[in-house]
Amino acid sequence: MGVTVEWYGDRFEFGLHNAISQELVKSAKILRRNLSTVLATTGKSPPPSPKGTNIPFNRTGTLARSWHASPTASRSGSRFTAGVGTNIIYAQKLITRSGSGRRNYMDENLYWYQKTVSMIKKRLDPQRLIKVATGNFRF
Repeated sequence: MGVTVEWYGDRFEFGLHNAISQELVKSAKILRRNLSTVLATTGKSPPPSPKGTNIPFNRTGTLARSWHASPTASRSGSRFTAGVGTNIIYAQKLITRSGSGRRNYMDENLYWYQKTVSMIKKRLDPQRLIKVATGNFRF
């Protein structure tokens, strides 16, 4: 009696890299969609955010509509990257809050941020990625 073992390591690695890229792009789209939603539904500025609060305000609805996610992920060695960005100049001021009146949409205490991180973690779960990678195997 003989046993034959076929190794599909290269196919699995290729499939895993494709799965990571696809799921990373989908994760970037989740971040873009959720960020656009929160920006479109928060209060308009002025006034600035009240002191000592996490309530963000934005200047116009243009910021909410300006976000885009990259259509593909890039890979450099073992690092994968997918981008989310905007061309609105004042968007960078929203990321950090260093004084009164700053609008910090990326504060990790905000519910929308925590929910988005949870959604992305579920999408990039290793077991899920392996299932996606091996889903295209035909024997």
